[in-house]
Parts: sequence; structure tokens; C-alpha cells
Amino acid sequence: NGVALAWMMALLTEQDLVHPPLECVFTASEEVGLIGAHNLEFDRIQSRRLINLDCGPEGSFCCGSAGGQVTDITLDMEMAPARGDKVSIQIRGLSGGHSGGLIHKSLGNANVLMGRVLRQLCAAKGPDRRSALEQAVRLYGEGFIPKLQDNAWAAEQAGALRALYLRAVHALLALLEGRGGWEEAAALCAAALVQDPLNEELYRRRMSALMELGRSRAAAQVFEDMNQVFLAKTGGIPGEAAQALYRQAVSDVNDRRVPAAALLEQLNEEAAPGAFFCDYDVFRALYRLQVRDAARTGEEVSLAVLTLTDQQDGELGRRSLELAMGNLRQLAQGLLRQGDAMAKCSLDQYVLLLPRSGFESSRMVCQRIRKAFLRQYPHTPAKLRITVCPVNPKDPGPGKTGK
Repeated sequence: NGVALAWMMALLTEQDLVHPPLECVFTASEEVGLIGAHNLEFDRIQSRRLINLDCGPEGSFCCGSAGGQVTDITLDMEMAPARGDKVSIQIRGLSGGHSGGLIHKSLGNANVLMGRVLRQLCAAKGPDRRSALEQAVRLYGEGFIPKLQDNAWAAEQAGALRALYLRAVHALLALLEGRGGWEEAAALCAAALVQDPLNEELYRRRMSALMELGRSRAAAQVFEDMNQVFLAKTGGIPGEAAQALYRQAVSDVNDRRVPAAALLEQLNEEAAPGAFFCDYDVFRALYRLQVRDAARTGEEVSLAVLTLTDQQDGELGRRSLELAMGNLRQLAQGLLRQGDAMAKCSLDQYVLLLPRSGFESSRMVCQRIRKAFLRQYPHTPAKLRITVCPVNPKDPGPGKTGK
């Protein structure tokens, strides 16, 4: 503490005091994990007696102190498929306090209490089990100290509690689905996805619950939202099971007879310049259709991939990548023809479908995009790499490529 530091510095600067040789140790960042003490080079210390000055009132010395211990425990466990809703559990309103100075008061510890709650939830049966699971979900809340997730010690605790929370969620989902509680199941999945936005199973179960409620349009929207999240965060797309649910939901929405005129009105697009930008799964369908047409007519088709890197061909920082990808999409879409298609296929890539365009023509189009990008954004940290592949309808693999 500050008083102890002042004492030691006074001893070091006082010339008239008589004392044996002293070694004074000052450590930093105690409260956030004893970081200074952990990095202390003990072999540089020659003394064999220690006076601990980490104490409160003046005139008092510590003859002992609260310690810390890290224990690694390895247990054999058998994994099982997780089912059920995602539940939020919070423990709040405790008194808090110093783990050493107030240890004798037996105050509540949120970590210990959460462990007891979740252990009882896993052991509960029948109506008590549902009630316990619901309580566990509510207690989790926004997670374990969300503002300190960048600290290693907090992240470790948060990960363990989050895993328990997910177990409680899936267990509760299974109970709700088994009893036809589709409204509650859909709401539970929505809340859980806030905590785990890349959990595809939760998306699927929410879609299924909404479809059981006759809300197929809302289920289709869940898939479209999932698709956007996956593309933005991972550059991938949802799996086949989720896509099958989406097709079923769309089919349910359009299960009534529609007059041809109404269909045309639904399908028509307002005139817009440039390429057609779409999700990657839509792009795949367009590509397969175009390849079929090329096989029938003999027309040339090309595929181009636009990739952004830093100037050393490494990965761009997140903010720089988001800005460069947005600029590249706007520029490339405007330079391409209305019959061309464009989609984002990864975090740093766009793919272009160029029908009725051979290799050389497509390469010239892409060079025009590259020059315009450099001209319009001369100070960007991004480097644009372009690969052009002519599509051979008789051979699914690309032929020659150009960069």
C-alpha cells in the first residue's frame, strides 16, 4: 500500500538510521492478478527474512496473508448431444468485499453460488427441473462481468459459466419442445442468441418453433438474419439443415395459389444500374443456372474472385477491412453490367459471375476495377488481388486462371 511504499523509500534515503542490509521489493498490479509478483525474478533476492508491509493501519505488520492457488483438475467425462433452450442466470446484490480481509465474515461468493445453482439444476427432476432451469437462465443475465472479458482471469471464468448456461438452455428447450411450449421456446432461443450469435442449432430450433406456431415468414427471416451474421463474422453460410428449414418456411409462405400477374409483380425488380448483389447461397444457385445455360448455348462464362490483403499480402485489421470491403463493393458493383452477379464469399473476398464473357474480356473488366480502386482510394492500406477463372460447362473445375 502507499504507506508501506513511503516507509521503504524513507528507509532507503535516510542516512543516519542503523539497520542491516535491506532489499526493498515494490510490485505493481496486485489487485488485478498479482502481475508484478508473478514476474518477480526471485533469484535476484538474497535476503532470507521477509517483512510483509501489505497491511492497513500504521504500526501493524502482517504475520500472514491471504494467498492464491491455481489448481488444474482433469476429469473423465462422456459427451452427449446438447438439447434445450438457452437460459440467462444472474447473481447480483451481494455485499462483495476483500477475499482476505473479510474472509472471516463468510460473505456470499457469486462464483460459488452460481456453481451450486447449476449443480442443483442438473440434478432436478420433473416440475422442479423446469423451475430450476428457468431460474438458472435468469440468473446468468449478461454473463460474467461482461466489461472485463478482455482480462484472462475473467474470460476463463466467463467461459466456464457460459458453458453451464448453455447446458441449462438446451435442457430447458427440450422440456418446452416436449410439452408444446413453442412460444416460450422461440423467445428463449432469441435471448440465447444474444449471448451466442453463431450457434446454428439455436437458430434452427427457433425457426422450428416459429413454424410450429404457423409463423413461417418470421422463421424465414430468422434464417436470413443468421445468414448475414455468419457472412459478417465468419465469411461462411449456414449448413444444409438450416437451409432445408428455410426452404420449407418459404414454401409454407407461398402455399396459396397466386395469379400469374401477381407473380410477375412479386418477381419484378426496380431498374438499378450495375451488378446484381446477393447472398452467397443465392449466388450459388445463379452460378449453377448460368453453367447449365452455357452448356446449352455454348456461351462463355467467367468467374472472378476479388481478395483484399494488406500491402504485404497479410490480413488487414478489422476496421480497415470493413471500410475497404464496403468501398470495393460499391465501386465494383457500379462498374459491372446489370447481367453480372456479385456476392461476398468470405470476410475479405467477393466473387463475381460474368456471363457471356470470355477469359480476356473478364480480365480486362477486373483490371478496370483494380485501376479504379487504386485511383479512388490511393491511401488505402488494402491491396486488391484478382483471380479470373473461365468456366467450362463440361468440366466443373476451372481452366486457366489469371491474376
